[in-house]
Formats: sequence, structure tokens, C-alpha cells
Amino acid sequence: MKAFPSRSNAGVVLFVEEFATISFAVNYMKSGSHNYCLTVAALVLVAGCSEGPIKTVPVYGTVTFADRDAPPTCDLIFQPLKIDGPLRPSFADRQPDGSYQVKAFKNSRGLIPGTYHVQLVFHDLKPGADPKLEGSWKLTNYDGGELKVDAASGGMEFNIEVRSKG
Repeated sequence: MKAFPSRSNAGVVLFVEEFATISFAVNYMKSGSHNYCLTVAALVLVAGCSEGPIKTVPVYGTVTFADRDAPPTCDLIFQPLKIDGPLRPSFADRQPDGSYQVKAFKNSRGLIPGTYHVQLVFHDLKPGADPKLEGSWKLTNYDGGELKVDAASGGMEFNIEVRSKG
């Protein structure tokens, strides 16, 4: 088993904070407090009001490595530069066949229309190193370029070819 460093997901922190607030409010209601209406109002505020689903566009493609073997793992980060929605990065994993599909949210079709900077992050085994040790892997950040997601598009293919520096 290889010891790849893992990435953290900032969305989990937000979910945990919201869950803790809702959990507190529910426990407060169960305690028989007189402020039942106040608690319900607080829950509505925490849950937020929605104007409807955020439009997303399917974004997919392949990542190829031109002059080398593909690394065992490769993560893609889509950092929003200018979008009409929440400025939060989206992540995708390169599959063994080189393909990827990125989504802004777990149940969305793709990315929110706008402009993104794409970065690839992968790990290479250092020469002569033991693949079972985390310190044996060299982290590589690769600039995947800029992507403009068109709101009128039914889907966008964005292919990336990784070349060695030189």
C-alpha cells in the first residue's frame, strides 16, 4: 500500500459547523424550553433561503502525460477566478484511463459558469525510495491553464497534456 498524502476538503468544515449549530438547536428544543419558535427561526436562518438550484455545466476531459508515465494519482483543482456563485474550488481525480469529470457540488452536473485556473497535483516516487513511506514521494504542482465555462454550453471538454519542464 502506498502512503500518498491526502488533501483536505474545506467543505467538510463548513458542514460540520452547520451540523453542530443545527444539532444544538434540536437538542435545545428537546429540552422543553419555552423558546420553541425562536429555535425554529434559528434553524431556518442556519439552513438558509435558496433562490433555486445554481446552474452548472458538465466539464470533463483527459489528462495525458506526454513524455513520461502517468503518476499513480493525480488531482485536479479548479480554482474560480470569476464566477456568478460561491468562490470555492472544485476537485476531480484523474481516473486510470486518464479521464476526469468535475462537479462544483456533490449532486451537480458540473461547474458553475465562469473562469477557472486549473492546477494538477500529483506525487512522484523519489529515485530509490520506498513507496510505502510517505516521505518517499515528491509533490508536483502543474499549471493546467485557464478554463472558461460558458453558461450556454451543454458540456465542455477540457483536455490537459502534461509536459516535463525543459
